[in-house]
Amino acid sequence: MSVPRLECSIWHNGQTGWGIKVLGGLSVRLANFDRTQSPVIVEIDGEDIPVNVDKKSFWNSSCGELIRKPFGDFRRRHGLSTADRVWLEVVEPKRRFRLTLS
Repeated sequence: MSVPRLECSIWHNGQTGWGIKVLGGLSVRLANFDRTQSPVIVEIDGEDIPVNVDKKSFWNSSCGELIRKPFGDFRRRHGLSTADRVWLEVVEPKRRFRLTLS
């Protein structure tokens, strides 16, 4: 059985903030995240990172970024740039995810 995955891109706010943008629009976020389950857990290179999804910007039609310093660390370790594609594997629906390169 294949693991469900969400397509994402490396995101930067133009200053010091790094994260990943969940692609596919609001419908993808509504299907895969639950604001009442915040924070979700994202495994990044073997480390569980709590990430807030109970914020207005995550749920508006144009944003959808998961933001935490470890996303920037992941980007640097793997030599990624803004807009490079990465994936969130769904480990536990609406609760646990794993960040992968492919």
